[in-house]
Amino acid sequence: MKKKYILLALIFIFSIGANAQNPCNDSLYQVLKNTPLNRMSDREFSYFQETEKACASYNQTKIQEETKKDNVKKATDTYVTVVLVSLAAAFILPFLIFL
Repeated sequence: MKKKYILLALIFIFSIGANAQNPCNDSLYQVLKNTPLNRMSDREFSYFQETEKACASYNQTKIQEETKKDNVKKATDTYVTVVLVSLAAAFILPFLIFL
């Protein structure tokens, strides 16, 4: 019973790792990218097209992830700035009122 769960866990971990690979770095795709279209077989051209789509999708996903990270960082920076200004005002205003 334990072996079954270990096997399922390994398959799951492997599938996550396989999904994270960059299809743009595929060695056959790199060779085909430098091959003229009229020299490719139908099978090679089909593989090239599929990998080209996967590469474009991968790159788009990476851009979206980077944009999300940048937006979160900007929001966090804004939040920290507002909190610091509020704290500074909370400490300084009482002194200014009594002047």
